[in-house]
Amino acid sequence: MKKIIWLALWLPMLFSACRPKENTKSPIPPEGIWRAEIRLKGAWLPFNFNLSYSDGSPLMSIKNGEELIEVQDLVMTNDSLIIKMPVFHSEIHLAVADDTMRGEWWYLSAGSDYRLPFRAVHGVAYRFFPDTALQVPAVDISGKWKAVFHPGDPERERVKLGIFHQKGNKLKGTFDSPTGDYRYLEGVVSGDSLYLSEFDGAFAYLFKAKVGDTIRGILYSGRSGVYPWIAFRDEAFTLPDPESMTRLKPGEERILHTFSDLEGQPVSLSDERFRGKVLVVEVMGTWCSNCKDEAKLLTRLYEKYKDKGLEVVSLAYERSGDLDKERENILRMRDNLGIPYTILFAGKIGEAEAQLPIDRLYSYPTTFFIDRSGRIRKVHSGFSGPATGEAYERTVQKFNEIIQNLLEE
Repeated sequence: MKKIIWLALWLPMLFSACRPKENTKSPIPPEGIWRAEIRLKGAWLPFNFNLSYSDGSPLMSIKNGEELIEVQDLVMTNDSLIIKMPVFHSEIHLAVADDTMRGEWWYLSAGSDYRLPFRAVHGVAYRFFPDTALQVPAVDISGKWKAVFHPGDPERERVKLGIFHQKGNKLKGTFDSPTGDYRYLEGVVSGDSLYLSEFDGAFAYLFKAKVGDTIRGILYSGRSGVYPWIAFRDEAFTLPDPESMTRLKPGEERILHTFSDLEGQPVSLSDERFRGKVLVVEVMGTWCSNCKDEAKLLTRLYEKYKDKGLEVVSLAYERSGDLDKERENILRMRDNLGIPYTILFAGKIGEAEAQLPIDRLYSYPTTFFIDRSGRIRKVHSGFSGPATGEAYERTVQKFNEIIQNLLEE
C-alpha cells in the first residue's frame, strides 16, 4: 500500500519534469512591412502597413497611394493587439503569433456588429501580387475615363470620373463624382486585369476589372457592397458643376436653425460671435472620409483668413443623433485633425433638409458660403480631395476666391 501511494505521488512529478517548460513570453509583432487583408463580401481586400516601435510602444502607418495614415493608438496585451484608427470610430482587434496576425476590423461608427475578418503577414511588401507573378499590361489606362456604376439600372446608375496614373504594372488613381471621390486607390495592371484597393479606417474599397478599349469590373465595398461598373476612355468628360446641384428653397437664404455645441448648449449662426463675419458652414459627419479631406482645407483657410473676419463652422450629422453617444467621435476627429474652428452637433443623418434652407442634400460634405449679413451666397456640393489632382487644385482655388470676394465686400 505504501508503494502504491508513493508511486501515485512521484509519477506525476516525473512526467512533469520530463515535459518541456511552456514559453510564457508573449509574441511581439516584428517591425517592418506587413501585408494585410480584410474579408469583404466575395473577396479579400489587400493593403500594406509599416510597424515600428518608439520607446517600446508600437506605431503603424497605412499606405494608400500617395497617402500615409499615421496610427499611434496601438495597445499590446499578452498576445493581443488593439489598433484604434485615427479620426474614425474604427478598431482592429488582432491575435499575434510571431509573423502573422489574425482578427477582425470593427467599424464601430456603423454599429457594434460591423466586424470583418482581418489577417496580416510580416515581410510581404507587395499589395496584390509579387512582381514575378505580374504579366505585361495589355494596355496603359492612364488618363480620364467616364465610369458608369450599376449600368442599365435606372434607379442605381451613377456616372463618375475615373482618373488613373499607370507606370508599367503599377497603378494609382481614384474615382471622382458629384458627391466626392474614392480617395487614394493603389494597385496594378497585370495582363488584361486591373486591381485597385484602399483602406482608411472607415471605407474599404476593392476594384477588379478587365481592361481594353473599355474597362468592365466589380467594386467590392465594405461588408455587403458588390457593384458592377464599366468605363470608357474620355478625356473631355466632366462632372456637373458642384455649385449648381444644391438649390435654396424659394424665398429662403439664411440658416436659422439653432444647433448644439459639444456641451449641449444652444448655438445660432446669428449669435454675437458670428455677427458681421464671413461664414463657411460645412455639413459633415465623423464617418465621412471626404469630410476629413475638406476639414484639412478648411483649417488652412481659417488660419489664413480668420484675422480678416472669417469664421468656419462644421455641422456634424451622426448616425445615432445622440450627442452623448457621438461626442467622443467628434472630439476624436477634431483632435486628430487639429481642427481649430467651431464644430456643432446638428443631429442625425437625414435631418439636414428639415433644418437647412435647401431642397435636397446631395452629399456629405456640402459647404455654404455666407456673407457678413448672414445671406447664403454659394452652396458647394461634395468635395474632390487631393487624390483627384487637378480637380482638388480647382476646388482649393475656388474656395479661396469665394472667401476673398466675400471678405472684400
